[in-house]
Amino acid sequence: MKRRGSPTRRRPFGLRGWRSSRAEGIVWPPSHSATICFSPRLPRLKRCGCPMQFHTGFGDRDADLRQANPLHLRTVIERFPRLPIVLLHAGWPAYREAGHLAAIYANVWVDLSLAIPFATAGIPAMLRDVLGMAPCSKVLFATDAFTMPEIYWLAARWGRWGIGNVLDEFVEHGWFGIEDAQEAAQRILNGNARGLYGP
Repeated sequence: MKRRGSPTRRRPFGLRGWRSSRAEGIVWPPSHSATICFSPRLPRLKRCGCPMQFHTGFGDRDADLRQANPLHLRTVIERFPRLPIVLLHAGWPAYREAGHLAAIYANVWVDLSLAIPFATAGIPAMLRDVLGMAPCSKVLFATDAFTMPEIYWLAARWGRWGIGNVLDEFVEHGWFGIEDAQEAAQRILNGNARGLYGP
């Protein structure tokens, strides 16, 4: 008899044997490879047409950052090259690794939620590194504001502030023209998510 809260009962696309603590971090099933774990579910995911999201990086205090580095997903990314994979929370503090994966794999996107607003003064540095590696078309603005409405406001304000600062720097250094920066901002703040998830 299955436990009431087991992942296979909770989610129809859940992974048999997958262990996670409130979906915080990436915890591989014991004695199974990621390929074995995902193979039976791939046809369903393809039919669904939905991107697959992975919690990477920080979260609640039970998140084990040793297991939450997005580089642990390389096997899955390479095994399923046509499955869109979204790295939630930019893998923070491993946001450079997340940006690298989005740069070298066509099926990987970086979602900035939780890193914005909770990286606070570190938001521009994080964005500078992510956008210095990943194409602007692979970066998604998000807030992860689920507890109180003020976080939506704060994340929107700080997110625009951080993105604006970094894109201004790119223009100042001659890496982007003004129109390029405006297009990048529009894509990050809205267009990329619409393209990936639909209108």
